[in-house]
Amino acid sequence: MNKNTFSTFVSTFTVTAILLGFLAFGLTANAAITSSVSVSNSVRNISSGASEVESVVAYPNDTLELIIRVTGTNNANSAENVRVLNTLPAGLTYISGSTTLGNVSRGDAIVSAGLDIGSILPYQTKEIKFRARVNAPSYFSVGTTALTNRAYVYADNASTVIGTSSASVLRVSDTTVNPTYAIQLQQFGKDVSRGETTNHASITTRPNDTVEFVIKIKSNSTANLYNVIVRDILPAGLNYINNSTGLNNVIIANGITGNGINIGTLTPGQEATVRMFVTVNPASGFTSDTTYLTNTVQVYADNTSTAVSSMSVSVVKGALSQVSQVQAGPGETLFISLLTSAFVSMLYMAYATSESYKRKSLLALAKAQHANKTKFNFR
Repeated sequence: MNKNTFSTFVSTFTVTAILLGFLAFGLTANAAITSSVSVSNSVRNISSGASEVESVVAYPNDTLELIIRVTGTNNANSAENVRVLNTLPAGLTYISGSTTLGNVSRGDAIVSAGLDIGSILPYQTKEIKFRARVNAPSYFSVGTTALTNRAYVYADNASTVIGTSSASVLRVSDTTVNPTYAIQLQQFGKDVSRGETTNHASITTRPNDTVEFVIKIKSNSTANLYNVIVRDILPAGLNYINNSTGLNNVIIANGITGNGINIGTLTPGQEATVRMFVTVNPASGFTSDTTYLTNTVQVYADNTSTAVSSMSVSVVKGALSQVSQVQAGPGETLFISLLTSAFVSMLYMAYATSESYKRKSLLALAKAQHANKTKFNFR
């Protein structure tokens, strides 16, 4: 049975609101029932990139996100001291530190003592999210295993309600190969102010120059990577140029140096290239002749861990790739002139005492005497 065929047999999610006395859950009601709440549950398979649904198909080792929404349904009174306790079914393991209330981290009480979410006003909704991992293949029998998650919601002045969501874990056979999820990250750069056209694994630049960073991301997974996030953590001394981020040569919105940009889905083996430009601070912003900075890039997807790349950026005051020319002062010039004259004189004296010099001198003298004899007709 393939995955699509199997999905047609998965029952749809149902939310039930069951009025129960607190004693049924080992709890004691401390106030009269003056309000009411409702609860809805849903689930999302992060590993497959599926959307939030009422019931989901999963495979061993997949990561699921469970969503619980609690709403005040009394039009007059708030529900006071509302608590939510989730009981995961066997086969799912809670991921520590994954619980959020309204996108704010809230510890791990959701699966232990219960999460206190405060009061809920009439028609107000509060959203809780947390993650759980499906157990390894060896835990499940070959075929389909149905799992039901339950969330209990209770308050001081409202009856307890229960919400359920479900997951059907499919194990095809003992030889099933689960998808692998991996992401590759590389970072390069160049100083465009110096006219560089080749990317380098490290950069040497100057104050006030413009630098281009090139980030290459590749999926080494056997399944799709969903919601790939790219984030650049610029060091102090470098400043992002607004609207300079490009994805595969198309300009996209800012955000790469903030919470990151979502470049979407990468299929197995697919690559993406992100480019961005920064400026270097003026020379007054650096205390040393050479300042060493580190640019850090983070990339992750729904179903991968975070990949990190660091690149060295050296900021050098003064000219690059040139030999400094030192100007000599007046005293140094006189000394050099005297030293040069003395050296030339020594060379001349050495030559004047040589045999070659003596032979040339005698030959010149003989020629001069012959010329004089001819001139005055000496016999």
